[in-house]
Amino acid sequence: MSRKRPSRVRKGKKRDSAVLSWIALAVVVAVAIGVGAFVVRTVMNVPEFDEATLCPVDGPTSSIVVLLDLTDPVGDTQALTLSRILDARVDAAPPGTLISVGIVSEDPEDWGAQFSRCKPETGENANVIYQNPDMIAERFESGFREPLRSALAGMLEAEEQSQSPIVEALHRLVEDTLVETRGSFPSQLIIVSDMIQNSDRVSFYACQGWDHFRAGGEPLSRNLAGTNIVLAKISRPGASSCVAEELEPFWGRYLDEKGASAPFEIEYLGEL
Repeated sequence: MSRKRPSRVRKGKKRDSAVLSWIALAVVVAVAIGVGAFVVRTVMNVPEFDEATLCPVDGPTSSIVVLLDLTDPVGDTQALTLSRILDARVDAAPPGTLISVGIVSEDPEDWGAQFSRCKPETGENANVIYQNPDMIAERFESGFREPLRSALAGMLEAEEQSQSPIVEALHRLVEDTLVETRGSFPSQLIIVSDMIQNSDRVSFYACQGWDHFRAGGEPLSRNLAGTNIVLAKISRPGASSCVAEELEPFWGRYLDEKGASAPFEIEYLGEL
């Protein structure tokens, strides 16, 4: 009887070893399942976007508003400089940024966003394990960059007009953008213009400035608070003395009333 006891001890050790092996295997499987679940969650968390606007389904992450004042001709050199400036701003914007472009026109029907689409991923940072970089790059080019450049080219072909209602067109464009961004103020506002306001409401050519504008207007909404203002100035040699006197004081007061804070960035398009 005394010789059988060690045998029972050895069997107990074998059972303990088997249990430990099963526990180790269970831990490995649990870790593998956890890693797999994490990968699945990561894949499923790739931001979804609206097919029409290319914006995230939760709305744009930021916005760039571009107002083009083309009521007076823009020369070829100025057009090339403008394209360079806009390309640089758009390239620097993160994916999910709404790019909203409108024009100044004497026809109110033309006010508002003529191009409004979010910048999608370019494909450069795509994860090749579960994403298709070529497909993402194609969506960026055909769905965003090419339509934007085509829209800008069409706007640059606008004919000369007798009025430049910059204030009115800017108001409509910003309001349109606020609808798309669900009330979030623009991150950046780029105004491409000679900044010579000329409309029935106020005209620098008639020596009308800020006091004239405010005398007949309602309080301005401060919807440019925190917005980075970029003025891409078009040179208009030979402007009258009234224009020179009214231009800078007017726009300084106007942008201040809208909540924007100086200093503003200035870009120059140069001569025709």
